[in-house]
Amino acid sequence: MKLPFRKKQEKLEGQAKTREKARRSKPARTKPRVAGHIIACLVFFAVLCVVPVYVNSAIGYVPVLAYCAVIAIAFAYPRIVARRLEFGLLLDRHVLVRDTQAKLLLRFSNPSLLLCPRIDAELRVTDIFGEDDTTSHFSFSLGSRGSRDFELGVRFAHIGIVKAGVKTVVVYDPFGLFFRTIHVSDVQEIEVMPRIYPVDASLTRSLLLQETMDSRTPFNRDGMDFSDVREYVYGDPLKSIHWKLSSHTNTLYTRLFETVGNPEIDVLCGIDFGKHDNQTLMSLYDSEVEAALSVFGFGITNGLRMRMTFADGQGGAELFDSLNHPDQRSIVHAFPLPLAERERDGLPDILLQRSAGVRGGNYIVCTAALSDALVDAITAIDKGHCRVVLMFFMPSALDSTERRELLRPLRRLEQDNVTCFAFDSAAQIEGVTHE
Repeated sequence: MKLPFRKKQEKLEGQAKTREKARRSKPARTKPRVAGHIIACLVFFAVLCVVPVYVNSAIGYVPVLAYCAVIAIAFAYPRIVARRLEFGLLLDRHVLVRDTQAKLLLRFSNPSLLLCPRIDAELRVTDIFGEDDTTSHFSFSLGSRGSRDFELGVRFAHIGIVKAGVKTVVVYDPFGLFFRTIHVSDVQEIEVMPRIYPVDASLTRSLLLQETMDSRTPFNRDGMDFSDVREYVYGDPLKSIHWKLSSHTNTLYTRLFETVGNPEIDVLCGIDFGKHDNQTLMSLYDSEVEAALSVFGFGITNGLRMRMTFADGQGGAELFDSLNHPDQRSIVHAFPLPLAERERDGLPDILLQRSAGVRGGNYIVCTAALSDALVDAITAIDKGHCRVVLMFFMPSALDSTERRELLRPLRRLEQDNVTCFAFDSAAQIEGVTHE
């Protein structure tokens, strides 16, 4: 079963391939050069033919035959060498942390006896959208049974699965007249994981960390406290009926009991990142995922029950509970990739659903799109029993006017018991004291 992360990435890569086909349908840069070579060869051949025709001698055809042999060798040479040429890309690791550097080793070998006077190679590294992120060009020569290694250090700045591989290899003949292009489809995947930042311990004091209720039930067990009453429902145990209240109202009521659980923190993440270019979308995506995972890891380290929820982009929701010991990779894989055209991320609905009927709760809302619907959902929560911390992530390249306009909806939260933070990157979470 394919994860939503890979499904979305395959869709984006399909769009990138369509753009690549459209680009390739245009005349290639090498075609004018090939046409020029062919015209020059024909003109030179015509000039050579004039000599034997003019002198009317068989000896005059020797230069013509020699020229034809050279052309034939020049045409066949790169094709023969290209068949035997071996190359590949070696990686020192396939999983690394964002903003770190990986070593890529590009190896070429020529097992044939023929020389490779000139080889041009292009190495491409794509981003999570399938677009070219880093492109490196190499031009070198290989001797008979020789080999050549190229080592590169590539820095991966964004979370996700990127691909690296040799895009094209061009082999030339010794005379520089013809060449053979090898299109390579073999690529290797590199999984870039988020950075985890330390969270200040005062976060537990900023959140009330009220004890939340796991359930309300008419079945009383040891350690359960009386919470509330409701009308009797067929199947409720008779010993849970509130006889005194029922006698006064002439309606049967059932007593509800609830268990007192450990403090919980719900981390709710939005999947709407606004309408931006790909680089800005990836930066916002990095910041939100890293901040959410940093808080999630902080809670687990301190023995708190943590839950992370976000929409899956298909009308459902993904829920990760620390009781099930989810690993970081499974959370990142399930998180939908950032899209500029996403209409609605469902975060307000998730927040209202999680807080409905809960006596106490601690919610950390991470989002890059501060919509009116989300602000309405935050203000609708009972602040007497719940605590909300809002982490809002903004593009770093904003002037003061754009920043003020973007933060305008936060004014509605000034009178509520909501702690708000505006971040340009997840690294800023390190210096935050939540007092």
